[in-house]
Amino acid sequence: MAVLNPKKDLNNSMKSESKKIKKRKSSGGGDDSPKIKVKREEKSVSSPKKDKIKVKQEAVTPKKSPKHESKTPESKKKNKKANLEQKIKDKKASLIEKKKGKPSETATKSEAREKQKKLRDERRKKDKKPEVVDLSVRAKQVWEEVRREDCPEDKRNTLLKELLGLVKGNVAKIIYAHDTVRVIECLVALGDESIRDALYEELKEDLIPLAKSKYASFFVQKLVRYGSKEQREAVFKALEGRVADLTKHKTAVVLVEACYNDFSNATLRNRFLQEFFGPEFRHFKEENLRTVVQLMESHPEKARDIVKHLAVNVSTLITKGCYNHSLVHTVMYNYMLALNKRIADSQDNNEKILKERSEFINQLRDVLVHIVHSQDGARLARHAIWHGTAKDRKAIIKSFKTFMVKIAQEEHGHLVLIAILDSVDDTKLTSKAILGELTANDEVMEAVISNETSRKVITYTMVGRSKTYFHPDYLANIAAGDGNVVSKKDPEIRHKELRSDLSEAIFPHVCKNMDGFLEDNAKILFLGALYQNLDADTQVHARQSLMALAEKITQPFKPGSGLIETPAMHMLLKKIVDKCDFYQMLLDNLTDDEVIKAYLACNRGSFLFVTILNMESEAAKKALKAKLKPFKNYLKEQTNKGAMILNEKLSKM
Repeated sequence: MAVLNPKKDLNNSMKSESKKIKKRKSSGGGDDSPKIKVKREEKSVSSPKKDKIKVKQEAVTPKKSPKHESKTPESKKKNKKANLEQKIKDKKASLIEKKKGKPSETATKSEAREKQKKLRDERRKKDKKPEVVDLSVRAKQVWEEVRREDCPEDKRNTLLKELLGLVKGNVAKIIYAHDTVRVIECLVALGDESIRDALYEELKEDLIPLAKSKYASFFVQKLVRYGSKEQREAVFKALEGRVADLTKHKTAVVLVEACYNDFSNATLRNRFLQEFFGPEFRHFKEENLRTVVQLMESHPEKARDIVKHLAVNVSTLITKGCYNHSLVHTVMYNYMLALNKRIADSQDNNEKILKERSEFINQLRDVLVHIVHSQDGARLARHAIWHGTAKDRKAIIKSFKTFMVKIAQEEHGHLVLIAILDSVDDTKLTSKAILGELTANDEVMEAVISNETSRKVITYTMVGRSKTYFHPDYLANIAAGDGNVVSKKDPEIRHKELRSDLSEAIFPHVCKNMDGFLEDNAKILFLGALYQNLDADTQVHARQSLMALAEKITQPFKPGSGLIETPAMHMLLKKIVDKCDFYQMLLDNLTDDEVIKAYLACNRGSFLFVTILNMESEAAKKALKAKLKPFKNYLKEQTNKGAMILNEKLSKM
């Protein structure tokens, strides 16, 4: 009986299996039958069968086809290189083909433009009659030559007549297009009176439709500018009775504004304004009454209707965003005046009117920044500040953010900022929002101080309602807001807090740029405003700049050419000599005998010493007497009036 050898049988079965696999590979066929994975496991146990080897058979997944079988590293590298070379060849071939067959980028763009032009021409031919299209093309060809700056005058006159001959009788057909309207505008602007008359006669019945057209409105604007007096008056007459409606039209409002602001007198402006007061005033004007307040006083029975119609018109104008025109500013300002008049006249039953005014101010919060540049717009903004609630005031101030410098430099806008500083109790808000932006850095401060208008905002903050620096009429515009029910803080406390905040930023800038200030007489007088109301809080910041000023004016100079002899500097020193011990700073810097002699030799230098002697401080008088004692004989030799008065005062001490 043969003895079984498991190990030998296992080896034989594995060899036969490998032969079958090689045979299938050589024939190119796949192997879909499940394979047996043979795993040898040896277990060391204490039983007598510990040397016996167990064979475990497990089912595994079928093998993949030959193309997915694993390859050797060398074959992989060769295939990768071959694929890469083939891709490079294919890419080069495709680039060569594209270069030969594809047109250039410039050619493609030009072809696209030509295609668009053809489509546009075809579309226009469908929309217009063929004769109008041909007329437009010929007119534009002539216009291209006429509009050139190098076109000779004789040739231009000939071409203008030719152009008029082309369009005459067909102006109404081509004036509403964006391109051909320019041909008509050119005729109005460059043509003579006969050409303008011919165009006007053809279109005079359609002025209002033209004014409402997006492109034809430019013709009416040109007619008002270049036309005769009769033609301009004809346009004004066509507008009358329709001003309120046309002002609400986004295109026609430009023409109305041009007529009102650029070409109207006071009477015509008043006629335009009264059309917003109600239907009755569109046809029957009160030319002797200039404002809505005068009209309400003359016709008290119509006051309620006037306010009602103004409210409707103003609300529509604000909603449509038509508030960028001076006529609209005037209308809104008159509405505010009408509300104030009604409130003043009906003191017992004015809750409804107060609410109406409050709602109006609420509408103006984000609008005022667009209208403060005009006179009536600035007036309206001031009234909104005076009569608005604390919440309204805060919203208005925030709407001015990033525009403070621009508003401060405007002729009328800067008064709005002064009104805010003068009436708003929240000084932390105004200091940060207004003064903080006006003194943001040295560059901004230089721009603000160099501008005459914006300089008034800084001056007012430092000196308040001083008649030394402001005309009484100017101060009257600010005082009109006194007594409003919202402002409750003491004006002196308000100005003191603002001065303290401004001093912290302005005086270091003055100290660093003292040379620039002393070169300009206006800036020298501005220094006087800065130093006029120094108190314990502001002296801390002002002292360094005063020391810098004392050093500058005590530098050596020749009599007749010194800074001390200029009128502006003389006025400044007389005002500040008793501020913050400035006289002591001046005397401490007068260490050069030649400089002291130069002071005594010039009239204004001697008068400066006289001013120190006239001070109440005994210490100042003694310090000056001790400083001038070595120069007693030199002083007697001087013949100027200041030296003579100084010598007389010193001799009496």
